[in-house]
Amino acid sequence: MKQLELACADTRQNIILFHAAGGTGKTALLKAWLKQLQANNWNGFDKVYGWSFYIQGTDEARQASSESFVHDALGFFGDAEPDAGTALDKAARLVALVQAQKTLLLLDGLEPLQHKAQPQGKLRDAGLERLLNDLALHNPGLLVVSSRLAIPGFDWQGVAQIPVDAFAAADGAALLQALGVQGTVQELETASTAFGGHGLALVLLATWLKALHGADVRCHQEVALLDAADVEYFGGHAQRVMRSYEQFFGEDSAEIALLKVLSLFDRPVCWEEVMVVLEPPLIQGLTDKLGHVEKQGGFLGFFQHETFVRLDDKHWVVLLQRLGEARLLNNSADADLGDEVVIAQSEDWTPLKVFDTHPLIREHFAAGLQRMPDVWREANRRLYEYYKNQAVEFPDSFETMQPLYAAVGHGCRAGLHQEVLEDVFRKRIQRNEAFSWKKLGLFGSDLSAWANFFIIPWGKLISELKDTSKGFILNEVALCLRAQSRLREALEPMRAGEDMRVAQESWLNAAKSAGNLSELQVTLGDLSAAVESAQRSVAWADKSEDAFWRMVSHTTLADALQLSGDSEAALVLFAEAEIMQQEWQPEYPLLYGLQGYRYCDALLAGVVQMDDSAARALILELREWGEKTLDWVTNHFTNMGLLDISLHHLSLARVLALSTRFAADGAGANPPYTDDSSAQAAEIGGHFQQAVAGLRDCGQVQELPRGLLHRATWYMQQGRLAAAQRDLQEALQIAQRGEMRLFEVDARLGFAALLKLPGFENREALEPNLTAGVHLDRAEALIDATGYESRRGRLAALRQ
Repeated sequence: MKQLELACADTRQNIILFHAAGGTGKTALLKAWLKQLQANNWNGFDKVYGWSFYIQGTDEARQASSESFVHDALGFFGDAEPDAGTALDKAARLVALVQAQKTLLLLDGLEPLQHKAQPQGKLRDAGLERLLNDLALHNPGLLVVSSRLAIPGFDWQGVAQIPVDAFAAADGAALLQALGVQGTVQELETASTAFGGHGLALVLLATWLKALHGADVRCHQEVALLDAADVEYFGGHAQRVMRSYEQFFGEDSAEIALLKVLSLFDRPVCWEEVMVVLEPPLIQGLTDKLGHVEKQGGFLGFFQHETFVRLDDKHWVVLLQRLGEARLLNNSADADLGDEVVIAQSEDWTPLKVFDTHPLIREHFAAGLQRMPDVWREANRRLYEYYKNQAVEFPDSFETMQPLYAAVGHGCRAGLHQEVLEDVFRKRIQRNEAFSWKKLGLFGSDLSAWANFFIIPWGKLISELKDTSKGFILNEVALCLRAQSRLREALEPMRAGEDMRVAQESWLNAAKSAGNLSELQVTLGDLSAAVESAQRSVAWADKSEDAFWRMVSHTTLADALQLSGDSEAALVLFAEAEIMQQEWQPEYPLLYGLQGYRYCDALLAGVVQMDDSAARALILELREWGEKTLDWVTNHFTNMGLLDISLHHLSLARVLALSTRFAADGAGANPPYTDDSSAQAAEIGGHFQQAVAGLRDCGQVQELPRGLLHRATWYMQQGRLAAAQRDLQEALQIAQRGEMRLFEVDARLGFAALLKLPGFENREALEPNLTAGVHLDRAEALIDATGYESRRGRLAALRQ
């Protein structure tokens, strides 16, 4: 508490992260502190916003996303379009809104968005990582985070990662005594030590001792024992007490049944949702403990319907009171910050408006319920049907899509994987056109939903799925991981997807998988592997005899070869691809979309080696190509995606920017421009702005550095050095977070050029005090490691 108070007064303190095992008391600490702040008129903070990531499981198979948090927070802080942009762009807007005033931002239970395996604690959500990193650099207010895990490598200036230790023996004894447990100091300390000083375990122990043993601390030895391995599990000591409560209440008791019902959810739930599980017919071994079914209505015994009748008021009140007193169900004492949890305190029964319990308690009873597979599946099936029917048929916003994502989770836990895939995911979430991420940018939500189809993400799929469905899922998961900058993780499902489709002799899908894998390997800077994958894509596409994908695979291979330095072979392949395009669509005889961008990029790379006359002729030709194909993708093709349109704006901007350089040199007739330079700059700038904005909004983070880097080059040409620095900084940040090594090379080459320009004064870049020489050294090391030979010439020119 003292450290939090000091952080509020210290403008240099930007982030505090408390980390400790589940149940240690992190959330209790934050709630107690917030209560103090509230009484003190929020201690000068202009805005206070808190979010709890309820899915606090320790299972690596659970995949969480920050999308719900970011969407809600953007709305709270006044963003006009919380659905717009990539995950990184939304995070950047949220950072700006938080930084605009003195804000207290609290994120509770961050561990679902962190890796549990190595590197343990590393954030696996691109948007959240950007939020934390940017607020670490500058934050007029304070960000307070709690998690079961520390964040490795996050020991920055302005960031404090503080472990919340278990209670020392004396403090644990004091806690037990404060909770009404009786015994000598030594006996209390012995009990505290026996339970590892674990906060939740000691609280549960105190209520257990008072309920069963007259608060006598000596009886702590009667609490159920666990194996050593179970005690090592986060919250293992709390599990000991929960097992004892199971023995006390009885496995078949109403109390345990209600806790098992609540364990079906990963968040607080309302009475209506609980009733979905309780409705008739009764689930033997679960809901039959909480009431009975009566036949009601009808005429002369006909047209009757069954209604679930809960325990009578008196029994229900006692049940809720016992669970509340045992601290197994949140009660009104916990509702000090606006929660609507109300435990009935009299025989006038009032249902809970919201049911909730500690995440460790949910985990414990969920594990017990899963040992009753028929009961587990039936309860989840009911929730699947409920959420599926609650949702509008075809949701078109973040909020309206959420019930369908909930339906996916419960449907898969009910064992209905194939039905869920076809009837909910593909038909209503994706609509067979990737609607959820193409239109709404919900890569993170899709990824969380896809995790339900895996036994071990992202390797072993549920065996009951059709083989064709498995290949589809692997490809979709890889695309979502790539868009989230989790590029290394995307490699395994991409490889597995290709292997599966080859085994099925599904040559067209195999070509797509191999092509996607090549593109991913290019982004990561594994160019030799990218060439091999692209060669396989060509082979599979030729086997498929699909005209479009034969053309696409040729450009994928050409791009990998071009970047590797084999421009001659690349240009031959591009020319072959354009012939294929002419045969496939005679009315559109030029390469366009991503394929056209790649060809243009390869041609522009050769301009520096041409004489002025040849260069000028090529630029004029590319300008005609750019204007014509931009018209095609914006006005002729209704199904053209934002990525393709943005890349066309980027190509045309680069071509026009080069044309002004040759016109400025005054060489040759028929310069591309005859009007004044301000009009030239406005047109070029317009194309660059549309390109970068579109690359942000298309939801694919791995494409954004492309636009930023080329715009930075143009800004330097215009003398707008501060703007160039901003673009280079953002591109380098994205590249480093996602291991996009080729983009990192280009960003460092850009910084080297920028630092040598006269008039550049702001040298406190992303990595302060790096000289141009250091940037070039790091770029050269990456070129050597990746085989990015197409940049070797620029490196040499900058060194010179």
